[in-house]
Amino acid sequence: MKINKPETSTGVVVSEDVIEKVVSIAALEVPGVSAVPSNKDLKGIWANKSTKPVKAKIGDGVVEIDVNIKLKAGRKIDQVCEEIQNNIKVSVQNITNYAVSKINIHVIDIDIEENNE
Repeated sequence: MKINKPETSTGVVVSEDVIEKVVSIAALEVPGVSAVPSNKDLKGIWANKSTKPVKAKIGDGVVEIDVNIKLKAGRKIDQVCEEIQNNIKVSVQNITNYAVSKINIHVIDIDIEENNE
């Protein structure tokens, strides 16, 4: 777990792990998102032990985020991804006071079973 010192005078330190949890929650709140895959799901796809569903990197008071998602079938990928980016940015900035400089969304699967909605 990497912990970075805050850029403000509040004395609050937020770990990247906490930001990653906020990102996962924010992504799952968006209609059209089926799941944020587990480490096990990702290892099956890329077979890389270091692959995480969500990665946050804090530097100079800003956060860069990578998130892997599984979408529901029948949704427009670009629209859902834009909503995910907006929701993540608002959530992370409101909860942590870190600015979000970049959010990369990686659509790794489509959940065909969820097409009933």
